Amino acid sequence: MTLFQPIGTSKATDIAVLKVDVDRKEPFLTLANTSQVKVGHYAIAIGAPLSLSHTMTTGVVSFKGRKLGVNNNEDFIQTDASINSGNSGGPLLNIDGLVIGVNDCGIMQGGSIGLNFAIDAKLVQRILGAILSRGLKERPRMGLTVEDASGGKGVKVTAVQRNSAAAAAGIKVGDVITSIDKTVIQDIFHFQAIVLMNFSPGDSTTIEVVRDGQRKSLRVRFK
Repeated sequence: MTLFQPIGTSKATDIAVLKVDVDRKEPFLTLANTSQVKVGHYAIAIGAPLSLSHTMTTGVVSFKGRKLGVNNNEDFIQTDASINSGNSGGPLLNIDGLVIGVNDCGIMQGGSIGLNFAIDAKLVQRILGAILSRGLKERPRMGLTVEDASGGKGVKVTAVQRNSAAAAAGIKVGDVITSIDKTVIQDIFHFQAIVLMNFSPGDSTTIEVVRDGQRKSLRVRFK
């Protein structure tokens, strides 16, 4: 008998971790280094669309780093490999069988139109590490959307939610967050990892931002 035990979830990224208890050795998939994934590379989606188990669809990587605004923290690989209801949670593979993403959603207008999205395996790996180290604790939330800053380190704020921790701290759209708790931010993945792996709801810390060429120190309390 195979048993599934929930380990933790990240609502901000739509990722959950389950522990599978089996009495025998099972094969497993390996996460790819998605920094090497390029637009045009082959993409293979595995899942059970419309309850049709063991279904495989193929296509290419259409775009990397897509933001849709459906989750708080996003980094989607866009593909034209068909992803329908029932594919979510299945792997998106490269030609070598390595996992480049976790199938998440598609845009449908009377059927698949080739706009399908998987959570980048690099973000999945960050979330996996955070959940395994912190267990079932709720993820800290700042209530903002960011993208990699152009021409340097840090992340640029592209949206701030009303009544969020970020809004209360005085963070504004256009700010470039350069450090959290004195740790210099390298990119969006580094930013997400620091928040997820070091803080809980209710914790507070100091962040440094650059606004209109001026450096500011702000205090944020995570929700």
